[in-house]
Amino acid sequence: MEYTQTLDILFQDEVLCAVHKPPGIHVHRTELSPRETTCVMFLLRDQLGRQVYPLHRLDRPTSGLLLFAFSSETAACVRAAFAQHQVHKEYIAVTRGWVDETVAVDYPLKPNIKGYPRKRNPEPKPATTRFYCLDRTELDYPSNGFPTSRYSLVKAVPQTGRLHQIRRHAKHINHQLIGDSRYGDGHHNRFFRDHFQCQRMLLASVAMEIPHPIEQTPIRLTCPLAQDMANMINTLGWNKAVP
Repeated sequence: MEYTQTLDILFQDEVLCAVHKPPGIHVHRTELSPRETTCVMFLLRDQLGRQVYPLHRLDRPTSGLLLFAFSSETAACVRAAFAQHQVHKEYIAVTRGWVDETVAVDYPLKPNIKGYPRKRNPEPKPATTRFYCLDRTELDYPSNGFPTSRYSLVKAVPQTGRLHQIRRHAKHINHQLIGDSRYGDGHHNRFFRDHFQCQRMLLASVAMEIPHPIEQTPIRLTCPLAQDMANMINTLGWNKAVP
């Protein structure tokens, strides 16, 4: 898929730039999709007319807040803050089932994932995510032997930054993300595609708090939900539950 639209800039100063990443596009070029020549990094570089350095990653199907630096020195400073767990990130997601009010998942994850080459037989690395249930709904659609289907709107706060961490932890607690083709539940994904024309994974990066690399004071960045995800949440009656 090729993108030509202008990226929405959420924040920009002399050293940092935050944009709203659309779903379905990579943050940077990857050997996993060698035929795709477009990525957010290139789009932003061309839009601003200057070099940019991605500071973290969002999975291809995930939308939302994505942060860049304007120099390698700034990038190194902010990445150090990520490594030292000084960055707070928040996501909004829709899951199958009714999630408890608060769920803390402390489950190590292997960096090896099919399609992502790494060293053979790596040791699992610590990974922690907190899920906060914002709202729930029950639909008159039979699933898994039950006459209805249950879904939750959650805020996910990862304390570590492992590959696909939120998606894998959601699967671990049997509350898979809707629209997740890799770790999700195909039955519920098909239901959302067929009944709601939902063609995406319902996961979005909505907030981040970091120490500013120059001023060293915390800054909080926020991002609205993409329109298609906002429409889906409104359809489920959760528009007042989104922070």
